[in-house]
Formats: sequence, structure tokens, C-alpha cells
Amino acid sequence: MGYGQFSYSREIPDEQNILIEAARSFGSYTAIARVEPLTRFGFRNTPISGELYRPLWQRAWGYLAAQGTINPHFSPNYSIAGEVSQGLGIAHPFLSRLEISLAYRHLSYKTGDSDLLIPGLTVFLPFNLWLTEKLYYVPETGALTLASRLTWRPTNRLQFFASGSFGTSGERIVATQDLTRVSSNTVQVGITLPIAERISFEATGYYEDRGILYVRRGGSFSIIYHW
Repeated sequence: MGYGQFSYSREIPDEQNILIEAARSFGSYTAIARVEPLTRFGFRNTPISGELYRPLWQRAWGYLAAQGTINPHFSPNYSIAGEVSQGLGIAHPFLSRLEISLAYRHLSYKTGDSDLLIPGLTVFLPFNLWLTEKLYYVPETGALTLASRLTWRPTNRLQFFASGSFGTSGERIVATQDLTRVSSNTVQVGITLPIAERISFEATGYYEDRGILYVRRGGSFSIIYHW
């Protein structure tokens, strides 16, 4: 369970996010269910989503996802998505530290539909450190964003990350405004750490500059129970 709060420039009302999420593995499958009430731009939307992950063939994995919104104003009425990731060690041992991915997301809003293509590359480094590069492309508008994320996991339950993005669309596609072709820059940092045998704490800080639209800043925290 989590909570986030963000402030905006240009006298836009503050944003509040509530997160309720559960995950369960079934053999080689992992299912995630999520309810995320959002108050943004003065409206309340409640997206409900689910994801199903599983290994595919050798050194490959993928997921399917679907989302629908109760009382949509800025969130998509519904969206469907999928991603396939392939470790390149299948081609040659020299490439074993590289993994490529390709994701597709279709979003349906009240004002129309949009598509999002997300190719990616992950480089696994020593000391359980990895760098992920993803390109967010909206064909309808030509909006393009490059997002970089560096993650370090020294132990199974302790993790740090820092990410940044720049381009002409938002890295986290939530509202129609995030798909428009407007200059965008974001910086995000976060930590996940154990506080008890079955409980972890996660905190993130976020800054986003959407040029002529707004500046968004804030953070979120979550309590995770490992069952």
C-alpha cells in the first residue's frame, strides 16, 4: 500500500495518489492486481489494472497487462499492453550482460485513442547493478522520450535507483497531456529497504518539467508486506 503527493506550478491543484497492490506467483506465472485512486487536475479517477508475467523461451520473459478506469477524466478509459524481453546471451556468451525489450501499449481516451511503442535495452553490470534505457514513442504525435534508469540491489530486499528522462512526452503515461509533443524533463530517485522480516519500505522523490504546461514535484512512499 502506498501514498504519493505532488504539487504543480501554474496554480494547478495538488495531486494525490493512493496505491493498493497485490502480487502472487502460480508456478511459472506471476500475477499483479492494482487499484490506484488518483486526484489530479481537480478530478478523481480510479484506474484498476492487472499484469501477468511469465518466462517464455530461453533467456526470455514477457507480460500482458490491462487497465480500466472508473470515472475517467484524465486517465485512459482502458488500455492494453504487452512486453517481451530477450537476453542476448542466447546468441553469444559475450552478449550475456545485454537484454533487449519491446513493449506496446494501446490507450483509449474520451477524446480518441493513442498508441505507445517502447523499445528498451538493459545492461547488467558487476555488483548487481544494471542500467536500463527505454525510448517512449507516440506515432500519432511524433512525441519521443528517452528514459534512463540505474538500479543497484546489494541484497535481495535493499535497492536504490536513480532515473531521468528527456524528450517531448511524459515518461509515465497517465493523462492526455503526457502524450502531447511538449518538451519534458524528469528526475526520480528511490530506495527500497527492509524494516522487518516480512515488511519493506519504499520511498521515491520526483521532479518533472513539462515546459509550457507545468512543473510537477513531489514524492511517494509504500509499505510492502511479503506474504
